Amino acid sequence: MDKVFKFVLAFLLIPLVVAFVAVAGQMLLHDVPWGELQWALIGFAAYVFLYPLIRTSNLHFIEIFEHELAHMITDLSVFRRLQEFRVNPEEDASRVAYAQSTGIPGMGCFTTLAPYFLATFTIPLLAVRFITPENLVPALDVVIGVSLGFHFVALFYEFRPRQTDLQKQT
Repeated sequence: MDKVFKFVLAFLLIPLVVAFVAVAGQMLLHDVPWGELQWALIGFAAYVFLYPLIRTSNLHFIEIFEHELAHMITDLSVFRRLQEFRVNPEEDASRVAYAQSTGIPGMGCFTTLAPYFLATFTIPLLAVRFITPENLVPALDVVIGVSLGFHFVALFYEFRPRQTDLQKQT
């Protein structure tokens, strides 16, 4: 019964997704100040194109660390008590564990899916941007673009149907 409900809900959401894509396309064409985003886009593109050359086990560790850090940040934001934070890419045993009886009830989906919407390394950079001297903003924008490139490339590689986070929510 649960699978039937999810299928019907997904089917009913198709018009909403189509409308969202249409409005997003209109906004991209008419409302986005591309001149103000050029440096961030340069950083983003540079990371995406250089990724195959710089991909190492250390970078893979940082990708997994960022993924688990997003879980941890959202767990803490809903007042869950952290029990374990482990990043171990060799054994595919990375995880964030928390006390089950703590936190705001009903927030499991939010914390489980956090790595897919929370660009963990970008948020502090955006906060720093407000206090950055004007002459350094373009350089910081490049770094922000690189951090977004990092997030989206990692997301591209980890977002698959067999991802354990997604299996928990289906």
